[in-house]
Order: sequence, then C-alpha cells, then structure tokens
Amino acid sequence: MLNNFVKTAFRSLFVNKGFSLINIIGLAIGLAAGIMIMLYIFHELSYDKFYKDYERIYRVAVNGRMSGDFFDVAVTPAPMASSLKNEFPEVESSVCLHQSSQQTLFRRDEHVFYEKDVCFADSMFFRIFDFKPLIGDLGTALYQPFSMVITQTIASKYFKNENPIGQMIQLNDQFGFKVTAVIEDPPLNSHFRFPVLLSWQSIEKMLPNRHFESWGSLGFYTYIKLCENVDVEAFEQKIEKYIMVKLIEQSGESPEMFTEVQLEFNSYLQPIHSIHLHSNLMAELSPNSDISYIYTFTAIALFILLIACINFMNLTTARSARRAMEVGIRKVHGGYRAQLILQFLIESVVVSLLALVVSVLLVEFTFPIFNDFLGQGLSVHILSKPLFASIYILLALIVGLLAGSYPAFYLSSFQPAIVLKGGATKGKKNTILRNILVVFQFTISIILIIGTGLIYKQLDFVRNKRLGFNKVNVMQIQLRNDRLKEKADILVNELKALPEVVNASASTLSLGGDTDGTAYFPEGESKTKPWLVFNAGIDYNYIETLGMELILGRNFSRDYATDTAALILNETLWKKLGWGKGAIGKKIKPGDPSGEFEYHVIGVVRDFHYESLHDKIEPFAFYFQETNCRNINIRVQPTNLANSIKQIDKKWTEMEPGFPFDYTFLHQSFNELYNSEQQTGKIFIYFSIIAIFIACLGLFGLASFMAEQRTKEIGVRKTFGASSVSLAFNMTRDFTLWVLLANIIAWPLAYYFLDRWLQTFAFRINIIDVWYIFPLAALASFVIAIFTVTFQALKAANSNPVDALKYQ
Repeated sequence: MLNNFVKTAFRSLFVNKGFSLINIIGLAIGLAAGIMIMLYIFHELSYDKFYKDYERIYRVAVNGRMSGDFFDVAVTPAPMASSLKNEFPEVESSVCLHQSSQQTLFRRDEHVFYEKDVCFADSMFFRIFDFKPLIGDLGTALYQPFSMVITQTIASKYFKNENPIGQMIQLNDQFGFKVTAVIEDPPLNSHFRFPVLLSWQSIEKMLPNRHFESWGSLGFYTYIKLCENVDVEAFEQKIEKYIMVKLIEQSGESPEMFTEVQLEFNSYLQPIHSIHLHSNLMAELSPNSDISYIYTFTAIALFILLIACINFMNLTTARSARRAMEVGIRKVHGGYRAQLILQFLIESVVVSLLALVVSVLLVEFTFPIFNDFLGQGLSVHILSKPLFASIYILLALIVGLLAGSYPAFYLSSFQPAIVLKGGATKGKKNTILRNILVVFQFTISIILIIGTGLIYKQLDFVRNKRLGFNKVNVMQIQLRNDRLKEKADILVNELKALPEVVNASASTLSLGGDTDGTAYFPEGESKTKPWLVFNAGIDYNYIETLGMELILGRNFSRDYATDTAALILNETLWKKLGWGKGAIGKKIKPGDPSGEFEYHVIGVVRDFHYESLHDKIEPFAFYFQETNCRNINIRVQPTNLANSIKQIDKKWTEMEPGFPFDYTFLHQSFNELYNSEQQTGKIFIYFSIIAIFIACLGLFGLASFMAEQRTKEIGVRKTFGASSVSLAFNMTRDFTLWVLLANIIAWPLAYYFLDRWLQTFAFRINIIDVWYIFPLAALASFVIAIFTVTFQALKAANSNPVDALKYQ
C-alpha cells in the first residue's frame, strides 16, 4: 500500500508541475536558510569543546570595586595560576598566559612580518590545552628561556619545507627565540588563537616593567584544570576572596584599610566552553559573541521554516477545489479518511524530501557567500557527517508532516455527496485559520524589516557619531621595538616635514584598543581612597592632530618646562571632581598618596570615545610623553590619499629600512569594533528578504485559493456590470486588512526586542527618534502584499463570467 501511495504522490507532482515546482522552491529556500543558520549556531556552540577534558577547564576571572566603581575583568594577578596549583588539591593543572597587546616583528633571513596575538605561557600549557604536536616534545618545549612553540602556519611562512626545530627567529630585532616544537593551528572555534607561544621564563626580560609578583596588579590570564568529581561551586567559594587574602598578606596592611579605600577583588570561574557566548568582560583575549544572537538566529530559522510550511499549506489549500472531486471519488470507491490523510501526508513528505535535496544544493552554492559576510570560516562539509545528515533528514520529515497536516485533514474532510455535485469547499473555521497563518507570516516579516532598519540606523549612528576627535584621514603606526619607541619624537618630526602630512604626534594610547588605569589621589580628596583613572601619555601635537577640543585651560607646550608633570583631564573626570573653572593648577598624586611626585592640572579636553560605544566614557587623563611611545598618529592630506600613503611609506623606509611600513586607518579600527553587529545586520537583511519572498509565495497561493472560491461571485458581479478594477479592489481589500493586523501585532513586539538589543550600547539611538522606520515597514508590507495579490485578483476579475456561471 505504501508503494502505491508513493507512486500516487509522484504522479500528482508531475500532473501539477507548476504547483509542485512552487511548493518545492518555497520549502527548499526555507530549509536552506534554516540549514545555514543552524550551521552557524552549531559552530558557535562548539567553541572550545575540542579539548579532551573541556568540561574540567576553567578561566579565573575577577570582579570587585575600586573607590566604589565596579569592575569585571578576564585577567588576574600573575602569581594566581601557580599559587592555586600549589595550595588547592582540587586543581590538577594551571597555567598563566600573557598576550601581547601589540603586533610583534618577526624576522628570519628575508622573511619579515608583523604577527599579532603572540602569547607567553609555561610548560603546563599543554597539560590543559591538548593541541596536536607535529614536531617536537610539548612536555619540554617551553622549559628554557627564549624557546618558542610555533603553529603550522608560522612554520610554513618562515621555514617553507625546512625543519624548523632548533632554528632561530628574531623578535622586534631584540630577542632571538629557538623553535622547539610545531603544533597544529588553533581551530577557528577557539576563544583565543595565537601564532606562537613564547616560554614564560622569557617574559621578565622582554617586559621588565610588569608586576609579576604583585597580587594587586591585574594583567594575566589564569586557566585551571580541575580534578575529576570536584564540586565546582564549593571550590569557587573557597577561592572567592583568595586574591584579597594574598594582597593583605603581601602588603602588610590591615583588612580594614582595604575596606576603607573600597578596594575589593573577588575571583570566580568561567567554564572555558561558555566564554565565547557568555563572557564580555574587560580585557578579553579576543572579541566574543553573545548568547542572545544564538537565540535571535534560532528564532529567525524557526520562523522562516514556519513561513515556508504556511506557504505550503496555503498553496495546497488553494488547489482544494480542484482536488475536491478526487477526494469524493476516492471516498465513493471505499477510501477511508485515514487512507486519504496518509496519502496527502506522503505527498507532503515527498515534496519536503525533494526540497531537502534542492536546499542542500542551494547551501553548497550560496555557502561561500554566507561565509564571507559572516567572516567565520564555517565548513559546509559538516553536512556529510552521519549525525548532521540524520538531523537534516529528520528536519525535512518534520517540516513535511507539519506543512502537510492541515491540508491533509482539511482535504480529507470533504463530503462526497457535496463535492460530487460541485458543492463549495468552504468552511468558516478553515478561513479563519488561513487568515491567522497569513497574519503570522507578515507579522514575522514586518518584525524582520523593522529590525533591519533599526540595526542599520544604530550602526550608522556608531559610524558617524562625533567621537570627540576627527577619525577621518588619520593613520596609526605601531612602534613595536624599544629603539623605535625611544626615538618616537624624532620619527614624528621627520614625518611632519612631508607635504602630504597635515600633522603627526606620538602617544601611548591605541584608540579603540585597551587602555591602562592608575590609582590617582586628587587634591582635597581622601588620602586612603584612590580614584581609578584611565590615562595615556601624549606629545605636544596629539590634541591638535586628532582634532580634540579643549574646553578649559591649555595644551601641553614647550614654553612651560613644568608640563612634564602636567595633566589634561577629560570632561567626565573634571565633572566628577567638581572643581569647575578652578581646576587649573589643582594637584593630583599618582599611585602613592605619600609620594613626593605630583601632577598639576593645566587643561580639560571634551569627552572623547577611546573605546567602543558599547562602553561608557570613564574618567581619563593625559600626561606628557614624547619618547617611549607605542603609536604614531599621522593626519594626511585628504586629496590623493594613495600618493600620501606612498610618500609616507617611502620616508619610513628611508628612516627605518629594517622595519616594514605597517599602518591602519583610525576609522577602520573603530569600524572593526562593531563587526558582530554588522554581521547581525547582514543576517537580518538577507533572511528578511528570504522570509518576505516565501511569505509572498504563500500570499500568492492564498490569492489563487480565494479567486477559485469566489469564481461564482465574480461571475454574478460582472454580469451585473461590476468593473474589473472594482472586483480586483474588492479582493485585495481583505489582504490589506490582514497586513494591517500584522503591523498592529508586529510593532510592539519589534519595539520590545530591539530596545533590549539597543541597551547593550552605552551610546545608542532613541527608537522614538527613528519612528518613521515603523510606518515605512508598514508601507513596504502593504506594497508587497498588494503587488503579490493584484496579479491573481486581476486575472480572476478579467475572466469570462459565462465560464464561471455555465455550470451553476
């Protein structure tokens, strides 16, 4: 019997080729969209689960307060890792990591490149992170000072086909490192990736100013691997106040002193596999995603599949009048309703399975494009794995059964005595259900349209918002070698002499990157309560080069020898201090309130965004520094930008032939801070188009259904003189009412969910200010609906009334 049902299903598909093609295309597009979103979701959920014992690996993070200000960071004191391993039997292994915040110059013979994300680690690293070794012994690879483990990519880049073991690579032309092992590249689904690992014994020589023994300095990443069957919550409680205990012990101060100055550190654990989606702390190793995006994209995938199912239902019921006679004849010849239901469900499943085949081809064809705009490097080969292939086949079966259930029960309910006489196949309940389905389709589509518009406006806002400085036509050059840093002022003066350069300056600040914080003790404030102030060193030209605005006082000047001990405050710090116009000349001591050195305030600069617009502007201060700077900022002439870059490159090569000219533009650096939001916006745009297209197919089917249902009515109306335009308008009116209802439902839902998304930005648009997006979305939905329905409406209205009435 099943064989006969399948044969009948295929016969029905071939008899109604056009109808079948539309059904298959609609479901295929829905399934393809769902598959691509699920591939992305599976990738996001797989982060850091490739380690053998990932469920026992944790990162130690720290939150607390300094002077009453809350902080939550991914870094710990340097001694944390070894101390936890030595003092707690629950810890099987621990490792301390440090990631270089700047790119590092690598040199081997003629191979000279800048590499980013260089990490320091000790030999315990590979007891926690089980990367596959290609050459060398990972157990001893990081024992010796100035030894390094490189990835396969670095090995190919610098050594081609040579054996790299024992070979040397120069870093920043200062330190020679010996290659001791080669490992596979960290996979894309790792929350941190690195080109090389440098031995921990080298870090003190390369970074002499770091506080490697201090329990009060946060700047190092601590990872631990717990023993089996450890009670994680109980262990977390044991280490919560561990840093404070050690800090009190190291400083010799009383606990009451730390309470008085409102300094508090609390340790907690983050499962490594949850970091990518659940952690957005200060000083993350790399930008993370957010679990809310997974929920959003899952909902989009489900909604698109539901819209595709609804589309199938509507197109199937649109043919109900044509299949009513078939149902009647089958029942007269002894067919049971259960058999008819099974027949229609099998037809639906056959369509769904054919759609699955087409959808896989669509995914194969479009996946490179999807990958490009996501920038994730996902692999479509996962589809060939038995588990995932089974999931998608099961998905197709579920979609087929879901999409075919309503038509199957609806068509099988026809009474033969009525339909064989040419009776109507109407039903009030069925009409209500179809209307609800159309409203649902357009509600989702309208929400996606509004979401696309609001995301675009927010991204446009962050791209064009005044940041407190002019980011256009500003080049940033990182100085990665101590010799270059020491002669930063000389390099600046040489570059300023070029006619293509408007101005140039040196600083320790990387706008859009991490910033350093220092404890300050302002005049007139408590000597035991430090103020956490972010700060950076700048030269005489920095404020002018960046186009910042002084709202009080003056800039650093060569006319004042005392400016080497001067500060320029930002507006936030100035207002928080409450000094008003009397701020000029006020004293501030850095670090130690009992120390002799103190700054004096010479100016106040208007607030500027040194981080992304996700973050609020914190108290900030500039101190003077023109040597030992990390960055050079160059404002170039806006005309003939390519020539300006060429001339600066030429000058740089003359000055420093041993260092490749490497630069970024400031506006590009800030745009990269919103890559995640840009990806979200692109997904909304593409899948909104898909959802609307599928919804239009469903609307087309329903219009066809209504045209068939109203054939007699149209014939009668035309006989009594009704025009084609009035008849088409009459048919279109019902659809516009449904779209109106969909807008009424969609608007508050879109407002609620998008307002929650906007709350993740400290600086954001006000939805009320872009109210016009809502009526524009409504207009778009009406235009789409009317355009889709009008074709069928005019076709029915222009039909010959004689054809409609001759059998009545």
